[in-house]
Amino acid sequence: SWLRVSQGFHTTNQILVGAIIGSVFSAVWFWLWHRYVQTAYTQHLWVPPLLIIGFVLFSLGFGAYVFRHWVVRQRQISV
Repeated sequence: SWLRVSQGFHTTNQILVGAIIGSVFSAVWFWLWHRYVQTAYTQHLWVPPLLIIGFVLFSLGFGAYVFRHWVVRQRQISV
C-alpha cells in the first residue's frame, strides 16, 4: 500500500477504500463458505470436483486475459 501511494499510483483514500471493500468482501465470502459451500462440499461428491474445475477455468481465463492485454501493451510500446 505504501509503495502504491509513494509511486503516485493511488491516494491514501483509495487505499483505505480498497482495504474496506476487500475486508467486507472477504468476510462475506467466509460467511457464505461456512453457511452454504462447506455443507455441500461434505455432503455431495460432485461439489469438490466442480469447485476445482471452476477454479481451473477461472484461472485459465484470467491468465489468458492478462497475457492478451500484456501482448497488446507490448506491441503498443514497441511501435
